[in-house]
Amino acid sequence: METDTFRYTIHIHAAPKLLWQALTDPALTAQFWGGTVFETDWEEGSPMVWKVNGAEITHPDQRVLVSDPPCQLSYTWHTFTPEWAKQVEVEEELRARLASEPRIRVT
Repeated sequence: METDTFRYTIHIHAAPKLLWQALTDPALTAQFWGGTVFETDWEEGSPMVWKVNGAEITHPDQRVLVSDPPCQLSYTWHTFTPEWAKQVEVEEELRARLASEPRIRVT
């Protein structure tokens, strides 16, 4: 039987509150995500703006999907915007192809 579900589990040896802080605190995300900061209030349904080295990656699809501190956090990954492509030096043809593919939900 085929499925479109892929499960990848990561076990992190850390207290839930500390892990939540590492995932949501701008100072920590900048440290561990190569300068990336997320601008959001972390409320379910709220927009997420990815700020990367001076570029802002915004899109209506970038949302917090689940927010249950400190137990569960789910949000859409960045969208393949022209700003993102410029920041990571991706040609427009590849960016357009990536943007046309279906999105997945990660929790």
